[in-house]
Amino acid sequence: LVFFHPTDTSFKGRSDKVVGQIDIMPTILDIIGYNQPFYAFGNSLLEKKDGMSMVYHNNKYLIYGKGFLLTYQKDKPLGLYSLNDKLQNPNQLDEEPKIREYLEQKIKAYIQTYHYDLIHNEMIAE
Repeated sequence: LVFFHPTDTSFKGRSDKVVGQIDIMPTILDIIGYNQPFYAFGNSLLEKKDGMSMVYHNNKYLIYGKGFLLTYQKDKPLGLYSLNDKLQNPNQLDEEPKIREYLEQKIKAYIQTYHYDLIHNEMIAE
């Protein structure tokens, strides 16, 4: 993902922060100075928060954050892998319980919030 602004020096350099498509709108709204409420799951990339991204693919959720990838299906984690390991080996589900729990809680919160807001037609800015 590339953002370019010819006069803003905060766009200089490279970041290894994990980002997703859901971060694009909040980032653009932040860049243009929009200060009204809006509904989004993502965060502006200009914020000093840890990056995170979630994908639903082949009936599995994949969440990237804290330097790890958690795979999640049918209400349980399947695997936890370090993003620094190019081969994604070995499964670290039991070796990193704090990371697993953090990412599992995040994915459950995203799923629950999305389903609730969709069912109750509450995808509106607050």
